[in-house]
Amino acid sequence: MNSYVCDQDYRIASNVPGADVFGSGAVDPNVKPFRQSEYTFEFQREVSRATVFTGRFLYRNLDQAVEDAGIFSASGEAYVIGNPGAGLHLKLLNDLGYKKVAVPERKYKALQLEVDSRYVKNFNFNANYTFSRLRGNYSGLAGPDELTAAGGSRNDPNVLRDFDLPHVGFTATGQEAKGLLPLDRTHVLKASGTYSHQWMGRTSNMTDISFFTTAQSGTPKTSFISIFFIPIPETTRGDLGRTPTFTQTDLSFTHRYRFGNDGRFAVAFDFNVLNVLNQNTILAVNQNKHSGYFGYTQGTTGNYVTDINTLTSSGVLAQYQAAEAAFCINPAAPTANTCGTGVTRNVAFNQPISWQDPRTVRFGFRFQF
Repeated sequence: MNSYVCDQDYRIASNVPGADVFGSGAVDPNVKPFRQSEYTFEFQREVSRATVFTGRFLYRNLDQAVEDAGIFSASGEAYVIGNPGAGLHLKLLNDLGYKKVAVPERKYKALQLEVDSRYVKNFNFNANYTFSRLRGNYSGLAGPDELTAAGGSRNDPNVLRDFDLPHVGFTATGQEAKGLLPLDRTHVLKASGTYSHQWMGRTSNMTDISFFTTAQSGTPKTSFISIFFIPIPETTRGDLGRTPTFTQTDLSFTHRYRFGNDGRFAVAFDFNVLNVLNQNTILAVNQNKHSGYFGYTQGTTGNYVTDINTLTSSGVLAQYQAAEAAFCINPAAPTANTCGTGVTRNVAFNQPISWQDPRTVRFGFRFQF
């Protein structure tokens, strides 16, 4: 007896020749490549014979993104492969009657201060501090807005859930979902150094001791609710505060002995310790307020375009909160006044789902020639 298992893909191919863009999506023939602009101002000065100070200001701006940006059609979700909020995607939404269209935005501003000591008397040292802001509505090639149960983000370059439907890019209050992005760390301090000790004054018999330490602000946490199957911020980005400050120190020891003509051969023993203090900082929390999705609002018109235009103008927050208060929502009948086979509130909401890796010790032996 033979059996066959088939995976049904409800996504519609966007590159079918001659297909109707309203029903099947399309590849924008005039798609523009991904582009980011950047400018940097830097000041550098030697403050001593072996030490250099550097001050730097950076500004990076996302000019154009390439994503799959979609709509609901009779056959499912149809996508335009192009530049969200521009070109064929913008024309498609305007022709369908959508009044507000989200455009990808990501702006990074940073002030960096660095002190770098050259290798003098068998020692070198580097310390740098960064004060920065990362704002917008689009994180880039990975989607940290969509945390998995294990705490990782969705890693599908250029085919994230961002802009997959016309309401994505807005909050449940109807405002544009712009703010501090999930990867923002306001303060970052790093320091590293290496000391080399020569045994009996011989460069052929040396031990290197290195360290690296960092202290970083936590990342923003945001309450998400699922509207039409896709999570969007409930009110504003970062409404839950930040994860705890992240700190970690790593150490490395290497002993190397050279032999042979001109020291062309060497044996080396390595001993590395990551997270020396065995810290257990929370890296991510569950940001989904419920275990399923919310269809729309009581009293919906039943017209998807009208509903989305209402969502992105006046929002659905009040209606959502009223439904959530009942602890369940009926996705099959979002207009019903009674609670059917519904969606329960997520009991794991705002609970940790990812932690700092525990202490790791590694040994190594190498032969060099």
